[in-house]
Order: sequence, then C-alpha cells, then structure tokens
Amino acid sequence: MEEKKCSHHNCNLDIYGDDKCVLHCKKKKEYDVREQEIYEDFNKALIHNIAQQLEESSNNDDAIIDKESAIQILNGESFQSLFSNDEWMKDVAENTFFNIINCANIIFPPRKPRDNFDYEKVLTKLKAIYFNYCEFHTSNLNLSDTQCFFQDCKFHKYWTLYDYKVLKNQDDVIYQCCVFKEDLSVYSAEDKGISFPILNESQFDYTCRFESELRFDNVKFKKSLFYSAQKNYLIDKNFIKALTFNDCIFEHPFKLNNYKIDYFSCTDTVFKNKSKFEFKKNEVGEFELLNTNFKSLVDCYKTEFKSFKVEKSIFEKFTGFEQCNFGEEKKSSNIALFQYATFLDFVNFREAKFYNGLDLQNANLKEYPNFLDIYVEPKSTNRETFRIIKHSFDSVGNTIEANKYFFYEMNEERKNTFFGDDADKKMILTLNYWVSKFGQSFILPLFWILIVAGLHYFIVDMKHDWLQSLAPTDIKLKTKLLDTINAFDSFAKNILPFKKFLKEGMEFISLLFLIIYSTLIYNLIIAVKRITKR
Repeated sequence: MEEKKCSHHNCNLDIYGDDKCVLHCKKKKEYDVREQEIYEDFNKALIHNIAQQLEESSNNDDAIIDKESAIQILNGESFQSLFSNDEWMKDVAENTFFNIINCANIIFPPRKPRDNFDYEKVLTKLKAIYFNYCEFHTSNLNLSDTQCFFQDCKFHKYWTLYDYKVLKNQDDVIYQCCVFKEDLSVYSAEDKGISFPILNESQFDYTCRFESELRFDNVKFKKSLFYSAQKNYLIDKNFIKALTFNDCIFEHPFKLNNYKIDYFSCTDTVFKNKSKFEFKKNEVGEFELLNTNFKSLVDCYKTEFKSFKVEKSIFEKFTGFEQCNFGEEKKSSNIALFQYATFLDFVNFREAKFYNGLDLQNANLKEYPNFLDIYVEPKSTNRETFRIIKHSFDSVGNTIEANKYFFYEMNEERKNTFFGDDADKKMILTLNYWVSKFGQSFILPLFWILIVAGLHYFIVDMKHDWLQSLAPTDIKLKTKLLDTINAFDSFAKNILPFKKFLKEGMEFISLLFLIIYSTLIYNLIIAVKRITKR
C-alpha cells in the first residue's frame, strides 16, 4: 500500500500525524520524555531536508555535495573520512555549509541540549538559514556563528535573543513579521565572563508583535533595536505588552513608531550622541524613565501617554512632545510628572494636552519650553508649574496667554493660603478672585458695580430716614448710637481728597461706597487692559 505524503507544498515526506509530516505537524509546547521518538524522527527528517537542499544547490562540479555525504556531516561525522583535499574542503574546513538553507513552515519541537538528536547541533553546522513561516516550541537556539533571518515566524515559549549575524534582507533585520507569545530577553554568558551582552544587528522589523514582556538588562545596542521605516500601507498599530530597559547603552538611533504599548520603562540607561530617541505616534499605557540620559535628540511627536513619569533623567539636546496627549479625559489621576528631570536644551510642548495635570515643579530647565496651544487640567497642576508656563509666554511677549496662566497661578496660591497662617493675604486673594478672577474677567467687576450702585441708591439716596427707623427705642441708647455715627461722619469729613464726594449727613457711609467703587473700577480697568493690551 502506497504511503501517504505530507500535504505541505513540495514536501515528499511521509505523514506523521493528520496529513502532515514530522517537520510540519503540530507539536506539544512542553518537552515530554515519553515522546523522544518524535524528537529523534524530527531531527532525522530535518537532516534529510537540509541535505537535499545542499545537493540541489551545488552547481560547481568541483564542489558537488551528494546527499549521503551531507547527511553524514550533519550527523557529526568527520570531514576527513569523507573528502580528500580539494577546493570544496577549503569552504567546509570549519564544519559549516555556506549555502542558504530554507526552513519553511517547519514546526520546531521542544529540545534538550543533552540529547544526541538535538536539532540545534545540526543547525550550527549551517552558515546561513532562512526561517520562513516557522513555529518554535523551544526557548533558544545558539546560532551565533550563523547568518539568520526569521520571517513570519511564531515563538510560543520564552525566547532568548542571541547576537545572530543577519542574513541579508530588505530591512536588514533578524526578525520580520514575527509573533512572540511569551517573554523575550537577551542571552548573557556570565559563566564565560560576558556580563554585558552586545547586539550588533537590528533585531525587529516594525511589523513584529509582542504579546508579553521584552526585557533587556545590561545590553549594548550597536544598531537600532527596531527598524521603523514609515510605510504607507501600515494602517493598524502593532502591539507590545511590555518593553523594559535596565542599565543599557544605545550607540545607534532608537526608533519605535506606531505601536500600542501597555508598559514602557527605561532605568539607568544611556542613549549616546548618535542615538536619537524617536518614539512617535505610539499609544502607551504606562511610561517611565528613571535615571536615564539622552545625549541626542528626543522626539515623541503625537504619542499618547495614559500614565507618564520622568525621574532623575537628563535631556541634553532638543526634546519634543509636540501634539502629545498625557493622561485620560474625565479621570483625575495620572499627572504627567517630571521629577528632577533636567533639560539642557529647548523643550517643545506645542499643542500638547495634559488631561490629568502637569508637574514641572522639580524640573530643571535651562530654557523655558514652548507651551503654545497646550491644554492643562488646572485642578491637578501646582502653582510653580503655572508660573513656569506663564513666564515662558512672557518671555516671548505672548501676554494674553501669560495672563491666562497668571490666573491659574494666583488661584493655586489662594487655595494654598490659609486664614490661620496669613489672614491678610488670604482675604486679599479671596476678594481679588471673586471680584475679577485676578483681572481675567471684566464682567465680574461690572456686575459688582451694578449691585453696589443699587445698594448705594437704597442706603444713601432714598428720601427717608432709614437710620431713625432702625435706631433703638431707648432714648439713651439711641442718643449714644447717633453720637457714634456723627463721630464717624466727622472723621470722614477730614479726609480732604474725598470730602467733595461725600453726602452730607452720611459722610462715613459715602466714604465706604467710594472706596468700593474705586476698587471695582480699578479691577474693571485692569481686566480690560489684560484682554486688549498690545
């Protein structure tokens, strides 16, 4: 009876399960000692697949690689027992094949390095491998001496990055259009004295998706970690669950654009002179920078940060947060915090939105930032931050915007001043707030002028002796009250500048109204000038 062949395209191996061969059939995620047979069969099938490709790709008559010889070499047998001293021996002197091997749609099972049939031992003999639409149920492949390119691959388990040599491709990355289901980190051979791993190649294309955490500890990046070329056809944002850098060094520009990121963190990390930090059009749940130094330009254009915190970090060049959104609307938490952040160059917050407030109180600013057309939620923003924003507008002559933030600054001062600490200051600030919103409203003083005018008419100008009607009936008390009123009136008459404005017989009350009118008119004039001042 004829054996059924694998349903995968161009595969002539016998089926192993369902309608697929041992290379292409589904595998269990975890290693099972009871299923060593499938691991051994997989290794044999992989060797035959590679040997067949090597045989088919040998076009030079002096370098013919027959299938059986290739199988023996991949199984670990000596070159010297198979070949004589010829031109081909020069190319394989280090037990490697220079041909590009295509591993297409292969599902790699879990592996144990101690197994004789561990397929990693086979792959290390290859000089270049193209993994196309493969799936991996192993956590690592140590192919540091092999040129690699992973395209449309899926990694089901925790994956360890090695410093692979890149197999030439369009974007010159190691991973393109790949999906990482679990955490990812970098291999550190501390047992070999290598405590600071180095990645010499760009690792990820902009189309990769990360469903768990990417963690990099003590890593030196010689090239961009992400290749983020802008593509017109890229509409949807890709996804990273968590991206963490701890004590890393970037020697090349860092570019990560158009991603959804649940969590982003940098701690004790340095972005060197040529390493621009480009973080544009991303959606970030939680963003944290701690003790991180940026020696080059920082650009976060149009990025949305639900939670944002920068602490003890230094920005040496231009820093841009133009059209960024910080926090979430209709929520009171997640203040955008710049705690002991130092900016040695210009900072641009143009058209940024701080929905939950902004805190620049402890920031160190060499130059005042650009806050043009920003929105800041005033309830969660402190007075010093409003003073910084106000002064930035004053420094460029934008008095209208400066006046708006002067109101926020003084209102915070009013709320933070208590009668028990400074009663005079609290009273002045409170009256100024209610009379004219610290000079921001001309409607309020005008309204109060009309109210006082009506009260003035009722008390001073009405043609009846209302004081007599309110006086007590007791003759002695009534006489004493009238004498007191006359004394106050006599005092008011002696204030010469106001004497001609005082109503006879009601001089003291007229003086009080005169002071109130003067105060309200002054506030009205100030408010009009602040709105119309050139």
